[in-house]
Amino acid sequence: MYDTPTLSVHPGPEVISGEKVTFYCRLDTATSMFLLLKEGRSSRVQRRYGKVQAEFPLGPVTTAHRGTYRCFGSYNNHAWSFPSEPVKLLVTGDIENTSLAPEDPTFPDRWDTYLLTTETGLQKDHALWDHTAQNLLRMGLAFLVLVALVWFLVEDWFSRRRTRERASRASTWEGRRRLNTKTL
Repeated sequence: MYDTPTLSVHPGPEVISGEKVTFYCRLDTATSMFLLLKEGRSSRVQRRYGKVQAEFPLGPVTTAHRGTYRCFGSYNNHAWSFPSEPVKLLVTGDIENTSLAPEDPTFPDRWDTYLLTTETGLQKDHALWDHTAQNLLRMGLAFLVLVALVWFLVEDWFSRRRTRERASRASTWEGRRRLNTKTL
């Protein structure tokens, strides 16, 4: 039912400490939000724009950024894509910049929101308006169909009633006519 995004890292999955790295999460189905997850504790959140692809810049990296990453795409606030295939980031060297490092990496099996959530602010508002407009249009069309059906039913009822009244008048008139001809 839902697509699976593709996660890639540039310049590659093996980098030297201090290099800048960018994760690219791509989903062929247009979305408004992407989520990058890393095994371990959560960290700060940054917002980015993207319809089919989101960029997650990271760096300069340290050995604390080593780990397995996955990404998800969101179709709306309640529907998420399947997770991407895992990408393992290997950072060699040791520069003492741990401002983005997890403080207590004691939960290696736990997946938390790691770095970046990208959400299109204007696009999200536009998408919300789009859904609202679409829903209003659908409701309006449904109302018009309902009114048309009621109109057809009322018209049919009046038509049958008129036919019955004409038949009744005709039979009454025919009866009077027969009576008049018999009495004469």
